[in-house]
Amino acid sequence: MPDNLPAGWTEVLASKLFSFITSGSRGWAKHYAKEGAAFIRVQNIRRGRVDMDFADIQHVQPPPGSEGTRTKVQPGDILVTITADLGRIGLVADDVPEAYVNQHVALARPANRDFAPYLAWFLTAPAAQAQLGLLDRGATRSGLGLADIGAVRVSLPPLAEQRRIVARIEALFGAIRDARKDLDRTLVLAERFRNALVAAAISGELASDRSGSGMSAEESGVFMDRLASERRQLWEQSELARAAAKGRRLKDNWKDRFPSPVKPVEHYADSLPAGWTLASLDQLAWAASYGTSEKCDPAGSGSPVLRIPNVARGAIDLSDLKFATGDLGLVPGEAVAPGDLLVVRTNGSPDLVGRGAVVRQSLERDVYFASYLIRFRLVGNDTLWRWIALVWHSPMIRDQVFAKAASSAGQYNVSMTELASFALPIPPEAEQARLVNLVEERLKVTDEMERQARASHDLLSRLERQILDVAFRGDLVPQDAADEPAEETLARLRQEAEAPAGPRGRQRRRAA
Repeated sequence: MPDNLPAGWTEVLASKLFSFITSGSRGWAKHYAKEGAAFIRVQNIRRGRVDMDFADIQHVQPPPGSEGTRTKVQPGDILVTITADLGRIGLVADDVPEAYVNQHVALARPANRDFAPYLAWFLTAPAAQAQLGLLDRGATRSGLGLADIGAVRVSLPPLAEQRRIVARIEALFGAIRDARKDLDRTLVLAERFRNALVAAAISGELASDRSGSGMSAEESGVFMDRLASERRQLWEQSELARAAAKGRRLKDNWKDRFPSPVKPVEHYADSLPAGWTLASLDQLAWAASYGTSEKCDPAGSGSPVLRIPNVARGAIDLSDLKFATGDLGLVPGEAVAPGDLLVVRTNGSPDLVGRGAVVRQSLERDVYFASYLIRFRLVGNDTLWRWIALVWHSPMIRDQVFAKAASSAGQYNVSMTELASFALPIPPEAEQARLVNLVEERLKVTDEMERQARASHDLLSRLERQILDVAFRGDLVPQDAADEPAEETLARLRQEAEAPAGPRGRQRRRAA
């Protein structure tokens, strides 16, 4: 037993505290039903808390026999995710309906149900999570074995202290949840203001000259013709550079392969301010492509690869990069560069599909992007790129995403062809600059408010981890010398379990 444990505590393997550890069965898709028992999956178990989320529940009609009995949960069971997002912990509540676990979830049944709340919180804590992480033997596919769960070393206090610890954790976490709700309301209000301001800007409500006298239809056509000429010029330069890098000669008619741009969705044209024009994304981009499928890892030796988290908030975020494990074979000009619009093409969340970011500044090293993203290489200058970035986060674009996104196997997708036809309103050049400056200035306070709200979210997450660290060191609640030590409790429970059962039925009282 470690020397640094508080008085009355002991250390014991989790396997000694569970009567059994199992996981759900494979192939239960054939038992799916519109009604019936709950089928608990990874998404029903939350990170950093032990109560479960049944808002999105799959129902099953379980098969008869031992397979259904083995995977049926009972109040006090502890559930652990063993694939995908490893180590989420759920505690089965007293009011749970009939429910079963799928193959991605382990079911651990405490030998003594009184220990269940403490064990669930202990497994959620950083110390236990670190043990599970160190025992994760997955290489190409991350996963936990049932033995890994049983091998966790549990710091076990007296039963009475366990109850005090759990009560204190739940009170503190309840206050933190309330604080998170307040922060979420702040983020919702900030998002509403942002959407309203951007919608006003791209609809012309903030235009300096709403009559449209700032640009005639002829001038608008000249501007688009200039972009079309630049589009072709950049495409030709790219083809020549690619051929030179690969040491090959282009055919004489190679310019005939220049792709003509698709036209925009026209039903938005009627709502444009006078003097504005409607352009498709394809008309504003000289190239489009999917990203790499090369495996990436935080410790990879290849080029950095941008993923969905790096672009989903509307700006390039380089704080959480992964690197290609192999050589991407990039030729000059293929790396991500200013003027690139990166768009999320597929995700399980419809809200993330179609989100994107425009690269505004040169990056310090060659960076590429993952296959979940599509890159459109924009024509024009920084002013047009800023305008496109503004439009891309407007309700107008979100409406087009939702109209085009298709769902398959739980994933929402929007194709490069569909994105290319998206319509974007284009004001006169001077108006572009004025509007983006106006919007960016008005959003400074909103951006700071969102930044502080997200920083506070992160702070609350750190606070939760600190609470759990303190709790399982024995410093969250006071010890009581009158509590039965944990080792004595375990010994007593073993004796009770091993004692022979008494005679069945009621004994007749002897006559006096």
